Order: sequence, then structure tokens, then C-alpha cells
Amino acid sequence: MMIKKIGVCVLTVHFAGLFSQSVSAEMSYEPILPQFGGSNYQALQVMQLEKGMKDSKQAKIVAKQRELDREIARLANVKTPADRLVESLTSVLQVRLAQGFADQILTGEEQADFMIGDVGINYTRLNGLLSLTIIDANGVETLIELPVS
Repeated sequence: MMIKKIGVCVLTVHFAGLFSQSVSAEMSYEPILPQFGGSNYQALQVMQLEKGMKDSKQAKIVAKQRELDREIARLANVKTPADRLVESLTSVLQVRLAQGFADQILTGEEQADFMIGDVGINYTRLNGLLSLTIIDANGVETLIELPVS
């Protein structure tokens, strides 16, 4: 490695004409980058340090963005007590309706049709086989056949 001299610096201090002090020193530097006389090894270290600093900054930005995304999602899913009550009542009503329809299909008439909103349901129980035909609002039919006792 080569140390280069770049000059001599002299500093003189005068104090109220009573005395003066002079100091001189030789200025030198050791080149780091190969373009200025340094070694390739040092350049590689400098580049790795810069890359590490850049990667660290990028990782902090990504982590902060993920934290903000989680906070936004958490705030979007905050439910008031009224919201939870409505969800609970809706769930109970859906279960009771489903139980009512299941009881009607399994123990009621051998054949029947009924509508739930825009969806039509036709069922037939015959010889231990339950056939359900579900027709959606677009007229698409779905056939489900189940063995029943």
C-alpha cells in the first residue's frame, strides 16, 4: 500500500504580540479506491459496506410498510358491539332456517318446492334417495343426490 504526501501545513498563532507559536505537520493520505491508487480489496470492502447500508435502509422501509399494512387491516376489521350483535343474530337465524329446511326436507312431504330469495329449491324423497335441485338466479341448476334412511 502506498501513502502519498500532499503537502506541509504550517500553523502560526500570535497572541497579543507577546509570543507566537508555530506548528507544522506533513499531510498525507492512503488511497482506498483503485482508481486513486488503492487496492481492489479495499474497493470491494467499500462497495460491500455501501450495499449493506442500502439493503438495511430498504429492509427498514419494507418493514415499516408491512407494519402500516397490518395496522390498516387491523383498523379495517374493527367491529363495534352493534356489528358483533348483528353478526351473531344473523348467524343464529341462518342456523335456524337451515335446520327448518332440513327438517322439512327429511321429515316433511315427499316432494316440494320453495324459494329462498332468488334461489329455488326442489326436493324429492323416493326409495331412500333424496334428490335436491337448486336453481340460482341465472337459471343454472345444481343436482345433489343423497341416500337417506
